[in-house]
Amino acid sequence: MTYVDLNHNSKSDRWNKLNLSLKPWKSTGDYILVCLQNPMSTACLPKEGLNEWILYIVHSIRKYSNRKIIIRPHPRSSESISLPELKNVELIYPIRPIRKLFNYYLENSWALVNFNSNPAIEAAIKGIPIFTDNSSLASPVANLSFDLIETPKKPDRTQWAYDLAYTEWNINEIKSGIVWRRFRKYIYG
Repeated sequence: MTYVDLNHNSKSDRWNKLNLSLKPWKSTGDYILVCLQNPMSTACLPKEGLNEWILYIVHSIRKYSNRKIIIRPHPRSSESISLPELKNVELIYPIRPIRKLFNYYLENSWALVNFNSNPAIEAAIKGIPIFTDNSSLASPVANLSFDLIETPKKPDRTQWAYDLAYTEWNINEIKSGIVWRRFRKYIYG
């Protein structure tokens, strides 16, 4: 069972409380932004390793696009990236202020590629087409194949946003029991 099963067709109330809005899908951008995972994540990358995964992603994108590719390591990653010289590919390391730099690169991107972490969710909310693994919380509004990199699908994100909002709970809600009441039926049947 996935978050989609547990939160499918959620109401808008939690999304509205977050005071967020979905920006229109973008149709412009200068490059494809690849945001890497935290290597310590349990939901990380295939066993081949980070450098191999980056090369796989770059070569997969290159089958369909000649756009510049910017690769951004995770801000908390200390893993060394060692890539051969790749045409029109730039590696940018996060520097302080991380949030400001990320927003700059995100706003100017054509699309964002991410395995299954938060940058894809943020990009989808901001209207940047995304490419993810199907394990991502953003996969319902993501492109799952690079053959669409130049013509990405841009689905309606409204219900996804409502469902996504039901994956986030604050400490007071957890203490009140609301989360337990919502999910115990999935544990005990």
